[in-house]
Amino acid sequence: MPEAPAIRWEHRPDGIVALVLDEPGRVGNTFSAAYRACMAAVLDRLEAERDHITGVVITSGKESFFAGPDTGAVMAADGDPAALTTATRELAGQLRRLERLGRPVVAASNGTALGGGLAIALACQHRIAADAPGIGLGMPEVRLGLLPAAGGLVRAVRLLGIARALSDLLLTGALHTPEQALALGLVDEVVPASGLADHAAAWALRHRDCPPQPWDTAGYQIPGGAPYGAMLASALPVLPSALRANVRGAPAPASRAILAAAVEGAQVDIDNAALIEARYFVRLASGQAATNLTRIYDVDLPGLWDGSAGARSGAVAGALSGPGRGGSTSPRAPSLAWLPPVNPVDGSDTRGQRRALAEPGTWAGSFVRPVLGAYLAEAAAMVGEGVEPATVEQAAAQAGFTWTPLTLADEIGLTVAAAMAAGALPPGGPAAGEPAAGDGAVAASLHGSRGGAVMTRMAKEFGRHGAGSGGGFYCYGSRGEQDRLWPGLREAFGSGSVRPDFAGVQERLLCSAAAQALRCLSAGRVPSVAWANLLSLAWAGFPTWTGGVIQYINQFPGGPEGFAVRVAGLAL
Repeated sequence: MPEAPAIRWEHRPDGIVALVLDEPGRVGNTFSAAYRACMAAVLDRLEAERDHITGVVITSGKESFFAGPDTGAVMAADGDPAALTTATRELAGQLRRLERLGRPVVAASNGTALGGGLAIALACQHRIAADAPGIGLGMPEVRLGLLPAAGGLVRAVRLLGIARALSDLLLTGALHTPEQALALGLVDEVVPASGLADHAAAWALRHRDCPPQPWDTAGYQIPGGAPYGAMLASALPVLPSALRANVRGAPAPASRAILAAAVEGAQVDIDNAALIEARYFVRLASGQAATNLTRIYDVDLPGLWDGSAGARSGAVAGALSGPGRGGSTSPRAPSLAWLPPVNPVDGSDTRGQRRALAEPGTWAGSFVRPVLGAYLAEAAAMVGEGVEPATVEQAAAQAGFTWTPLTLADEIGLTVAAAMAAGALPPGGPAAGEPAAGDGAVAASLHGSRGGAVMTRMAKEFGRHGAGSGGGFYCYGSRGEQDRLWPGLREAFGSGSVRPDFAGVQERLLCSAAAQALRCLSAGRVPSVAWANLLSLAWAGFPTWTGGVIQYINQFPGGPEGFAVRVAGLAL
């Protein structure tokens, strides 16, 4: 029996063709090879039977409307970027054919439309979203280290204008409710879910004389003006520096590519803009950051309750022995809803979360506390060595850590932070400085006593207890706002007397946290490699571009063995 198509064709008596996106064997629809092949055949048929078609309605046979790229294909892109280039251009060409069909095409989003789903909708003459709870519309590709492809970025810029597209959609990766999407202009109507398909068909019947898309109309101007126009010319030079400040200098290849593709694409016609978009997309998809981030969704998230998760996460699992390596997940393991989102880019207030991280006795805390303790310890140790504290903080920010270490230590309180640093491992694990089974040089060399001693001295000798107790590494204003680094650090620790390599400071911070995570994994303090990666990102604030602590070790030069040698050489 032949397999069902990824797109069902339903021709109604009134001449409306309903295209139902419903790829077999998948929870959601994506830009898969099956979708591309089916859409090519559907477009051929639409063009051949156009005289007998009054309009087209695109909807979904699944709970969601459409997701984004096929993450498995993206993960494989570093091996075959040419194939991804071909696929990306094919998708853009298909949506271009759809919007130039000469018949009204309506997107009837019955569920969440992300990335590719919104790209499809933007290629339609009319967009309707169902008024139902839980539906989100947006282009979250930046969170995967990617940019919207298939013409999604190009049409968003032409519909909203460069400034609004960047700030409200592309750079934030924000998801909008149907009503918010209506206010923004992403959809034209929001109607009850029960009458969505009929409402879409009725609109198509009323607009048989299909107008062209706005950007195909002679004289169309991008809202807010083109990059070379007077309205934007003065503002554009500020955007790169504003973006850099927004991400605090951390690696953000996707954000930079989105900015470049939006500005460059707005200066040419839509077809050439799609080529620019495709080049940037493939460049990102072929990079390590996108591979790491898509791995979270394609491997780590599906593997949280999968006993094979550890083995599928790379060489670390095979190189280590001992409890907790890729084994079954604890039945008491938290759900994903238990992982509060951390997003410094959008200005989220995470102070309460930072304090909660210091609380012992939780399943996640048995992993998060020691990982953070090692991170804080290494930062404080460098201060004790005479490294300029501002350099340590800036190195952490530019490495991509959610929280800079001296600020975090102040928020937690230096006495607690010192205990976390000196303790190094959760209750039941090896004591600080003791080797954990299977970790070799990494476990044997990791300890937190140097940094713990610095923070203990700060509290006991100088009365510097933290943000809520008169100040710690930083001084604070009358309202508790962070003011400046404590001037006494220079006299107490010779701040600035040592000038290390900046990249070396970043590596020490990254390696200290990753090595501690490895010890926790060996000691069975976290159920699997997948959980170690996810907890390190969601709670410990490890840089997202790495894909998590264990993925960082896997991709380290020389792999896990090279990492162990490097950590031993750093004498962490």
